Amino acid sequence: MKLLRAAIRHFRNLTDVALPLGAGGNLFCGPNGAGKTNLVEALALTCTGRPLRANPQRLLVQQGFESSYTGLMVESEELGELRTEVTLPKSGARSYLLNGQASSKADFVTTFPVLVFYEEDLETVRGAASRRRSFINLHLAQTSRSYYAELSAYSRALAQRNALLRQFDESASLFEPWEHQLATAGASIMEFRTRFLEELAPLVIRYSELLRVGEPVSIEYRPNVKAKGDLADSLFAALRESRELDMRLRFSTTGPHRDDLVLKLAGAPMRHFASAGQQRLFALSLKLAAGELLAARRHESPLVVLDEAFAQLDQYRASALVEALSQFDQWLATAALGSLIPESASGQATRFDVHEGEVEASGQA
Repeated sequence: MKLLRAAIRHFRNLTDVALPLGAGGNLFCGPNGAGKTNLVEALALTCTGRPLRANPQRLLVQQGFESSYTGLMVESEELGELRTEVTLPKSGARSYLLNGQASSKADFVTTFPVLVFYEEDLETVRGAASRRRSFINLHLAQTSRSYYAELSAYSRALAQRNALLRQFDESASLFEPWEHQLATAGASIMEFRTRFLEELAPLVIRYSELLRVGEPVSIEYRPNVKAKGDLADSLFAALRESRELDMRLRFSTTGPHRDDLVLKLAGAPMRHFASAGQQRLFALSLKLAAGELLAARRHESPLVVLDEAFAQLDQYRASALVEALSQFDQWLATAALGSLIPESASGQATRFDVHEGEVEASGQA
């Protein structure tokens, strides 16, 4: 997928930005606070339907205005040219349009192959298990509408079971219908995740070697429920067995919403053993691996958007990152200083200067 044009109005500090974008690399350079991350967030929101950061919606709208707007014209090998638009009011529901027709966040997530790296992606490596589940969920949803549907069904049934737990009613007849739904959807989710990790793991290892993480890495899927025979039956039995504990805690402690990824460096937990630099390189390796897998499954190169990915990289690793990015038809990256971008990107990328919410093309990087 290629981003042809972008129009952004009143999104954070971006008042009125119009961008024509070309294939290959597009570099956005400017000082801290100029609006580079805001640009990345606007693009990501309009491709995935979800903000990068969990801030109140009103903070996405520029002060003095009632709503923000982002519109993109993209070119897909499968679907041709598409126009995607998101309007965010300070409060109330967001408006999603696809080719001028009302759409939904689900359509955006499953339609546009896009890969975004930003600073908070480091939490996938060093943060809570929920961050790693979010990583799996987003990248699987982009490759499979069926996975997104199963995840949505599971989330609805989980909300109903949790509501029952808070009512202190122990009647099995109330719980079992929702637990059957959780078991059916949960088994499908776990099967999707198992296959995804089987394909992702060797790619992560390859990219960690390219970026010289420094020591052998591993990534393993750790389901919350260990299957004994039929997976759905095992999940249903585990939910039934945990019901008494869950009643006391008033939330569901069992199921794929408690899954995790085990990330290791030289056999030790990555979050505790790896240096900050190694964690950053591994987070980049995860994203590049997910991007390659997304391209293979969708039969189309994703749009790649990187926020300050070159920060804290030495010249070798920065050049290795450019080499990895060259496999994608189009990538966009931000940097506080143009000098952070290696010489290998020169001639391959168009540079844009960002200053106080304004963006201007300035030629080759």
